[in-house]
Amino acid sequence: EQCSRALEIYLDLYDDDDARTRLCRLTLGRALTWLGLKDQAEDQLTRALASARRQLGQEHPDTIFAMLELAQHYMDMHARAGEAETLCREVLESPGAATRAGTWTELHARAQLAFALSVQFQNHEAMRLALQTREDLRARKAEGSGLYLFVHFVLGLCATNLGDFVGAEAYYRAGSALAVELAGDESFIAATSHQNIAHTLISQHRWAEAEPEARTAYETHLRNMGERHPYTRSTRVMLIASQFAQRADDAVLQRQAQAIIEASVESHSAEPLRTTNALAGFFLESGDLDQAGNVLAWGLTLKQQTLEYPRPEPYEHMMLQARLDTARGRFEQAAELFRSTLAQAAARLPEWTCHPASMLDYGTCELRLGNHAASEELLLECYDRFTDLKMPRDAAITATRLVELYEAMQRPEDADIWRARLGNTTSTP
Repeated sequence: EQCSRALEIYLDLYDDDDARTRLCRLTLGRALTWLGLKDQAEDQLTRALASARRQLGQEHPDTIFAMLELAQHYMDMHARAGEAETLCREVLESPGAATRAGTWTELHARAQLAFALSVQFQNHEAMRLALQTREDLRARKAEGSGLYLFVHFVLGLCATNLGDFVGAEAYYRAGSALAVELAGDESFIAATSHQNIAHTLISQHRWAEAEPEARTAYETHLRNMGERHPYTRSTRVMLIASQFAQRADDAVLQRQAQAIIEASVESHSAEPLRTTNALAGFFLESGDLDQAGNVLAWGLTLKQQTLEYPRPEPYEHMMLQARLDTARGRFEQAAELFRSTLAQAAARLPEWTCHPASMLDYGTCELRLGNHAASEELLLECYDRFTDLKMPRDAAITATRLVELYEAMQRPEDADIWRARLGNTTSTP
C-alpha cells in the first residue's frame, strides 16, 4: 500500500521516465510478486524496464538491474523460466557484458541463469554455473551475502532434481542458517528454507523430522503472506501430509489431507504434487495399497495442472500409478504405463532419471510378462543405482529378482552369482 501511494505521488510530480518513478515501480513490482499478485507485479516491472531502455539504453546499469528484477519475477512464476533465461543470457552475452565481468551484477545474472535452468530441469549446466558462482563468492569472502544464500538454494534445487536428497538437505540447511542470520526467523527466506528442508525430508520419508520444519514454514508464511498465498498452501500440504503419514488411521487427518491437497490445485505450483507423490510412495512401500491409491487420486488434478510445465512431478505421479498396478498384479497395464510415461518424459526432460524403485517395479513387470531381456536391463541398472545410493534392502530385493530372472532364463551360473551377492547383503528382502 505504501509503495502504491508513493507511485501515485511520483506520477503527480514527475513523468513516467523519471528515475524516481522507475525505482518505485521496481520496488512495488517486487512487493507484489512476493504477495503472489503476479499480473500487477509484471505490469510494474515491465513498465520500469521499458522506461530504462528508452531513457538509458540497453547497457546502462539501471537497465541491467531492471532486467534482472523482471527475470526474478519470471522465476517466481516457474512456468516462465524460459523468459527468465532469455533475460539473464542477454545480460551475460550482450556487447557490454565484458565490462561487467567479475562484478556483482555478473555474479547475480549467472546465479539467476542457474536458477532458470534448474527449473527447466537442465540440472548439470545449472549445477556448474552455481558451483562456479559459489567459488567466485568465496574468493570475494562473501559467504555471508544474500547472493551466497541464493546460490545454496539453487544447488539444493539441482540436487533435488537429480534425486540427491541427502545432498539437497545439506545445501538447504547451510542456507537456512544464513537466512536466519541475514533476515531473522520471521523472514520470507527463513520460512522458505524450512519449506525446502521439509521437502527433502519428505522425499526421504523422514516424516517425523519433516513435520516441525513444515509447521514452521507454514505458520510463518501464514502470518506474513496470508492463507491464500501459494507458499502458504504448499507448506500446508506438507504439514498435513507429514502428519497423515505418521497417523494414517486418523479419519480426521485423512479428510484434512484430501481437502487441502485438492484445494492446492489453485496454487499453480509443483510442490503439492511433489508432496503427494512422496506420500503415495510411502504408502506403497509400507504395503498400504488402498491409501496409496487414495493419495494418487487426490493428486490427479495436481498432475493435470502441472503437466504443461517442464517438471518431473507429473511423470513421477504416473510412475507411482504404474507401481500401484504392479503391486496389485496388473502387470500388462503397469508395463504399458511405465513405457508410455518414460517415453513422454524422455521427450520433454532428457536429464530426468526416475526413481530406481519405479525401475525395479518396471523390471518386475517385464519379468512377470516373460520379457526377459527388457527385465534384465532394468534390474541390472536398478541394482547399481541402489548400491550407489547405499540402499541395501532395495539392492537385496533387486538381487532376488535377478536370481528369479536367471532361473527363468535357464542361466544357473548367473543365478548362483546373484544368489551369492544376495547372501552378502546386510539386509534381506
